Amino acid sequence: MGKDFELKQITEYLASSMCYVDSDYIYRYVNSKYEEWFGVSKDDIIGKSVKELIPLTFSKQKSMYDNVMKGETVGTTVDIILPIGKRIILNVKYVPAYDVEGNNVGMYVYAYDVTEIHAKTEALEASQVQLINKTKTLEQYITSNLNLEQFAHVAAHDMKSPLRTISSFIGLLEKNLSNQLSGKEKEYVNIIKQGTKILNNMVTDLLEYSKVKSHGINIQRCKPKEIIDQVITFINTIKSQNAEINVAELPDYLFADKIKISQVFQNLISNAVKFVEAGVKPIVNIDCRESEEEYIFSVSDNGIGIAEELRDQIFEPFKQVNTKDKFEGTGLGLSICNRIINDHNGTIKIEESDLGGSKFVFTIDKKLSEKSGI
Repeated sequence: MGKDFELKQITEYLASSMCYVDSDYIYRYVNSKYEEWFGVSKDDIIGKSVKELIPLTFSKQKSMYDNVMKGETVGTTVDIILPIGKRIILNVKYVPAYDVEGNNVGMYVYAYDVTEIHAKTEALEASQVQLINKTKTLEQYITSNLNLEQFAHVAAHDMKSPLRTISSFIGLLEKNLSNQLSGKEKEYVNIIKQGTKILNNMVTDLLEYSKVKSHGINIQRCKPKEIIDQVITFINTIKSQNAEINVAELPDYLFADKIKISQVFQNLISNAVKFVEAGVKPIVNIDCRESEEEYIFSVSDNGIGIAEELRDQIFEPFKQVNTKDKFEGTGLGLSICNRIINDHNGTIKIEESDLGGSKFVFTIDKKLSEKSGI
């Protein structure tokens, strides 16, 4: 059997294109996929030179072709305009061809179409740039105290859109092109997925942060024990980490925004359970005492604690004082708590806990009952 017949038997039905070019750069064989991509029949390719069919590519790649003819195997990415005018991006491997006596008589060219992958990569890069710019804009809104309703609008619409774009393209890459992605490209996909998740959490927290001021507070009579019991029920990590939650005697009722005070307790208890050393059973003590003018709540834990010199910074937006690779977060939870407590004419601070971790102490003004109309 001749070489052409053997090549046809092996390569005709490959998903990649393949051709054989002799030492004078004349096409001697192409498979069906090569013919399909170029939009030219085999009869119009065989016997023609590479220089004639793809002159621009030939002039750019000539030195590399010469190296292959000298016995070097080369892999590269090629961006070419086909004879039919179509742009195509290929991952190409050039392999020397030898005769039975070991003489280099040409080269085999294997090409994989990666045009779709490159298009999606470019779209992802554009979305990431857009997302970075929007993030900077949002941080400027916060630090300069601009109108929070405008800030919320930017966060909801301008940031959510590029995040959805990135998630969509990543999903398509994994679903349709995973077999064509290299190990490094799959690593990039995972990095982008993780980054998108973090940014999505940040957007959600930013919206929550803005709502605290823009929506005002709804003062009503509520039972703190009932609020805390409900919060504990919804924090999944309490059960998964076998956390111990101790609730001391609390006031029968107080006047506050029930939903927002629930947010405060949820943030503080969740943090207390999360920020512990590996293998340590979380312990959280919740207490309350009263003065003539305010309720004074405390949430103490046996966690990793916060250094004294960092305690003034912990309530600032985006400020994370713990190692990000060990503990996930956006740095907005305690900022939200601070805003809510301020709206209740109170203060919040952090001290060292008797349990060895952190103790968050916050106050709620007793005179809020006058705003409730009750």
